[in-house]
Amino acid sequence: MERFRGSGLAGLRSRIPVIAGMLLIACLLGWGVYRRGSIVAAWSMLRVPSLAPIFSDTGMLTYPIEAVNADIDPYVSRAANPWHSIFNYPPIWLELRHLGITTRSTTALGMAFTAMTITSLLLLFRAKNTVSGVVCFAAMTVWPLLFVVERGNIDEVIFFLLVGVFFIVEMWKPRARVIVHAGLVVVLTVLKLFPVIVAVVLARGRRGWLKSLVVMFVALAALVITCGHRLGQILHNTPQDLAVSYGSLPFFVFVGKRLWPALSLRVQENHNLSTAGALIMAAVAVLCAMPVRKTLQRILPPIDLDSARGCIAMSCMAIFCFTFLRGSNYDYRLLFVLGILAYLVEDLNGSQPLRSLPACIFLLLYLSLSDFRQFPFEVLDGTLYMFGCIWLTITLVDEMKLIRHQPVSEPKPGLPHPAGELQV
Repeated sequence: MERFRGSGLAGLRSRIPVIAGMLLIACLLGWGVYRRGSIVAAWSMLRVPSLAPIFSDTGMLTYPIEAVNADIDPYVSRAANPWHSIFNYPPIWLELRHLGITTRSTTALGMAFTAMTITSLLLLFRAKNTVSGVVCFAAMTVWPLLFVVERGNIDEVIFFLLVGVFFIVEMWKPRARVIVHAGLVVVLTVLKLFPVIVAVVLARGRRGWLKSLVVMFVALAALVITCGHRLGQILHNTPQDLAVSYGSLPFFVFVGKRLWPALSLRVQENHNLSTAGALIMAAVAVLCAMPVRKTLQRILPPIDLDSARGCIAMSCMAIFCFTFLRGSNYDYRLLFVLGILAYLVEDLNGSQPLRSLPACIFLLLYLSLSDFRQFPFEVLDGTLYMFGCIWLTITLVDEMKLIRHQPVSEPKPGLPHPAGELQV
């Protein structure tokens, strides 16, 4: 009993920087409401573009539900919500109407999404020394996190399910974990297309790539079945904006304006060029990095896919690279980069506390400047994308070699993972 009490106190103590960062944001919002009279104005003080009413992305879910009840097609009509946006979520979200969800539920649902995000961050981040404490505190104040909370986007639900399931099954037997991981990919893909790439966590062993492809196929088939003829409309309705967005499209447009104006114009005319350019960037980065991958492993920790945080980091990195490749995504989706940062923080807590510090500083800089979507800040997007592709590739190659030559896995250096103790 004393052991568990000590573990609980230690766990709470390690979350103090996380809680302190959240309380700071809450106090700033409260002060902003007091001084300026509204939560919208308070968010503006924090450089977050707020829409009235609050939780606008949650409203873009609840208003279409009422539109369906009124026999209005939200995939076609822009009159389905006050912002005159067109619905682009899978139709399974509209089934929430059977649970009594209406526009009157918007604020409560948005607050529930916020609670999910807070829970996910408290699970992910823990500080065991001063350096990791500073990083955890700073991570709670980054701009994309504030943006996604203000909007109340369903990415918070995706992030919560991703984090929660990986932690729940961390100590299960390998075969049971694989089954649950595969089921998670299918569920998340039905909720939103981009999590299909999370199947990369299953690419372990000699035929791991085949397992990943099968799960991806099943997940996409489930998406097609649940979406039906709406899938084409969803893809068509998904915006490809340049404002408050990241991805290959804004990257090539903004960088091209300074370095190659003709390329910038061509990319704006044909968005597929940005995807092709991103593929070339990834290929060149990986080809250049593979010969020196042993050197890179000295400055980046190996990803432990036997741990929850390792699987989360791998999934979040794959999501970032996949969505970057896709073209354009609003910056609230950078919430998933926090999953990568949390894994690096765990390395700061380990036996090599300075190995991951440069990467942590880079990610904090990137997330803090993510609302400055102009050159040269846009270069940070491309840099993170290329390093993400390199880290993903090195991890997959090493995992396949590890399983092939060492039937019994060994603990990865710098990230202790004692058996029988849930790593929370």
